[in-house]
Amino acid sequence: MKKLLLAALLTGFSVASFAMSPPAGWSRTVRAGVESFIPNDLQAGERYEVSIFAPTPLDGRDPGEWLETWAADKVPGRMLAKLHAELANENQTSSAFVGFEDDAGHQLIALFFAQSYPNSRVQGMRIVISQSSELIQRYRPSVKLFTAQLGRDEADARPAGNSDAPRSDYVAQQRETTAMARQAGGVPAGSRRGGPFRYGTYDFVMPLPAINQVSRYRISFYENGEWRKDEETETFKYDSETGALNIDV
Repeated sequence: MKKLLLAALLTGFSVASFAMSPPAGWSRTVRAGVESFIPNDLQAGERYEVSIFAPTPLDGRDPGEWLETWAADKVPGRMLAKLHAELANENQTSSAFVGFEDDAGHQLIALFFAQSYPNSRVQGMRIVISQSSELIQRYRPSVKLFTAQLGRDEADARPAGNSDAPRSDYVAQQRETTAMARQAGGVPAGSRRGGPFRYGTYDFVMPLPAINQVSRYRISFYENGEWRKDEETETFKYDSETGALNIDV
């Protein structure tokens, strides 16, 4: 159950920028420098709260080491197991979750996520949620709106040229990667978008220029109109005229 909850929460999820507007239907509060977002339509007994913390220095640690130390005192109750962080996205991000019991005796889940930036800083996010897969699915579309602001404030605050990967090199690298991927995939030179869809498993690369990073996904497409990524399965539509594929990761 907990593994399914974690997979559902992490799909398409990244830390949002600091000082942002809440999605429609959510309320935002700020306390002690922490932004918290809560859906306005929570029912009695339900809990779902997203908290975003200001970026801080990594101090020479990887995001996993940082997250385990940082999250230790941010579980709002008695932990029911040891918190262990896992690295992902070429060690650029880390995530962890743990069950806990609050003061009223309710058992909930605390999910933590850390996003590192090229300037040796890192940003942490916490989600406190009732143990309910239905609750996760209900708010998942709204929560994904946070990803639209991924790292923008941190990138804007960084002086020009103060980056581990210069933007010009980054763009050139992505063009080379794309060309190599097309060649490896057997795409003939001069090919145009559209045409028949080829079902199967594909590796995707999503450049994130604002923070000079890349997200990578492996997605399988099936003839019944479904696609699968990790534990997630949804339907997709393909436009043979434009080559557009409407999936949301």
